[in-house]
Amino acid sequence: MKKATVILFTVIYTFSYSQENNNIDSLKQSLINKNDTAYINTLIKIAEAYTSFQNDSAKKYSQSALKYSKKIKNNFFTAKSLYSLGYIYYFKENFSEAITLLDSSLNIFEEINDTLEIVKTTEKLGMIYFKQSNYPKAHECFTKELMLAEKIGYVEAQATSANNIAIIYSNEKEYENALEYYQNALHLYEKTGNKTGIAILQNNIGDIYKKQKKFEDAFNHYFKSLNNFEELKYESGTAYCKSNIGETYLLTGNTKEASLYLFAAEKIFIKSGDNFGLAEVYNNLGEIFEKMSDYDKSIIYFFKSIKHAKKVGSLDHIQDDFLKISELYEKRGIHKNALLYYKKYTELKDSIYNTENTRMINQLKINYETEKKDKKIRLNKVRISKQRNLLYILSGGFFIIFLFLIIIFIQKQKQNQAYKVLVHKNLALMETEQKLTDTMFEHEAIIDNISKTNETEQKLKSESSLITIEQRHTLSTGLLKLMEEDKIFLNNDITVNKIAEKLSTNKLYISNIINLTYKQNFNTFINVVSMSFS
Repeated sequence: MKKATVILFTVIYTFSYSQENNNIDSLKQSLINKNDTAYINTLIKIAEAYTSFQNDSAKKYSQSALKYSKKIKNNFFTAKSLYSLGYIYYFKENFSEAITLLDSSLNIFEEINDTLEIVKTTEKLGMIYFKQSNYPKAHECFTKELMLAEKIGYVEAQATSANNIAIIYSNEKEYENALEYYQNALHLYEKTGNKTGIAILQNNIGDIYKKQKKFEDAFNHYFKSLNNFEELKYESGTAYCKSNIGETYLLTGNTKEASLYLFAAEKIFIKSGDNFGLAEVYNNLGEIFEKMSDYDKSIIYFFKSIKHAKKVGSLDHIQDDFLKISELYEKRGIHKNALLYYKKYTELKDSIYNTENTRMINQLKINYETEKKDKKIRLNKVRISKQRNLLYILSGGFFIIFLFLIIIFIQKQKQNQAYKVLVHKNLALMETEQKLTDTMFEHEAIIDNISKTNETEQKLKSESSLITIEQRHTLSTGLLKLMEEDKIFLNNDITVNKIAEKLSTNKLYISNIINLTYKQNFNTFINVVSMSFS
């Protein structure tokens, strides 16, 4: 029996394209402004609606969407347009072109960090790689999809990726792992009420039981799946499910029932143009006619299987078909053809083996290079972290110093302001003292006039008291005038002699007046007066 098996992938947007078919006219009517994103989005929706039945029209609208997206330099819709075109080529089973377009779309979505769209695009790439028998690459895509879906809490995508990973495990004959992932996916679909997903999972769980030769359990799940698909009017699901039921009847030896279900599946696959499904059906029909000893008809169906398998690049089908054709020619005694197709089988087997080895070697190289890059990145991160910490320390130090300087500056400003206030208060006190002195002079003059003969009082007076009261008053008044009006203190070369000159007296009298009146020496007096006027 062949290695390939008919399973059903789950996709995030089940029936999204067919549901748009009835809305194409209304969508076209909404095409107004060519330079806005709503216009581009509508073009993409029209393309999606056309995909399943008018591929050329779908391509035309997707290309228009791509053109206008690039024109307005919108990365999101450029990626969406590329995805739409990729899906069209996927639907046409032109997988090479589809991968190129989807990879371009994925790169842009990753650049703009749109996780939701990355999930959808990665899923589609995984499905293509599976159909090309590139199972490691398909597994990689579905695992990435599952991780991202879990990260953003996207339950539908978690279910689809779990189902698709199970498909890979099934293909690798790791049936227990496959069953675990299928059941997880089924639980998620039941949780969200996705009937299509539930039908697909019932089919795929049936496939595991079939491979384990638990045919009763397999039929039980297949028929549940078939009933759900027919109720949903999901033709593709119905066709694959019938194909699986036919294959299971074939395994149990019931070729009559097997033929009925396989021919029913064939009709649907021909209608939808599903080459992968047809390759599977014709392979099974070849098996049936071989069991019936109708070798010519059997060979015809195996060649049909090869024809459709080549269209989708399904190497597993082609390899199995070559081997069966070789065996059938040998049974018919046509040894030349038997040898020819056996060589084709071995060449393809070796090619697949070598391709797989090359892929594994390349993957090891990639892993090695990735590890080197990761190590370098980690070292760079450590270095950057140290530099960043040093920068933080220096920045913190500079900030503390700056803050300290600001505090000092503020304190200095406050001190200067307080000093100015103090100086002004001192000047006010000086004026008050001057007034008190003037009053005192007046009193002394009265006392002097009354009691000129008081010898004791005269003896107690200092040398400075030799200045008459009138002279002291005149000199004090003159000194204040020089300070307040003439601002003589502004002269850098001011001396007590120069002030004495201006007041027509000697420096001794000036010093005595300052000492007696302001309780300061000459230099202190000049500094205080200067600050009070600054």
